[in-house]
Amino acid sequence: MSQSALPTALLVEDSRIVREYIAAFLRRMNFQVLTTGDGVRALELLAHHPVDLIVTDLNMPSMDGLMFIDRLRAHRSFQNIPILVMTSVQN
Repeated sequence: MSQSALPTALLVEDSRIVREYIAAFLRRMNFQVLTTGDGVRALELLAHHPVDLIVTDLNMPSMDGLMFIDRLRAHRSFQNIPILVMTSVQN
């Protein structure tokens, strides 16, 4: 767990509405929450903020969720962080 009293989750989701909803849920589950809308910014955040959980969308601009996970797992210090993958499709 990171050094704060509460575990920290990083939420990577390009939809602002979904991001706010999931962030509120994580806070109710007693997580501190960092949020961003894309994988590139998520990697930048991880360089400066240790996290205990990552929740990521699959379908995002710039860098999709699978590419984000591949780049994340390439770094030894991030290999053991649990990742929850989510996606939604609107018809």
